[in-house]
Amino acid sequence: MNPIQSINGVTGLPEPCYKDGYRATRNKVWSTNAGRSQTGKMIGDIIAYKWKLELKFSLNKQTDITKLSGALNGATFFNVKFYNPESGEFTTKTFYAGDPTYPVYTTRDDKGVLYQNVSVNLIEQ
Repeated sequence: MNPIQSINGVTGLPEPCYKDGYRATRNKVWSTNAGRSQTGKMIGDIIAYKWKLELKFSLNKQTDITKLSGALNGATFFNVKFYNPESGEFTTKTFYAGDPTYPVYTTRDDKGVLYQNVSVNLIEQ
């Protein structure tokens, strides 16, 4: 099962690595008055929770990378349908992308360029 069903309406994306290829983190957004008081007690309020999706892809052909980068470069903010580990269902939220990395694994004349450990972080708006 691919935990990323679509990015910016693009489906059929490469599947993240089996091990450590998909990491979903639920980040807290604190109020502006948050911090430690003079006694060391934490103060402030959590005003929202936002998702961060860390994606890593194992060995990909140029066509996979072109499709992925096309989905990421289509707009500043875009919808992502992803597997939500808290609900056990797919959820759609608005995200933006961090800087993707495209490490070249090999450049074989007969099969083109292959990429290994391509990664990108998606951060909820």
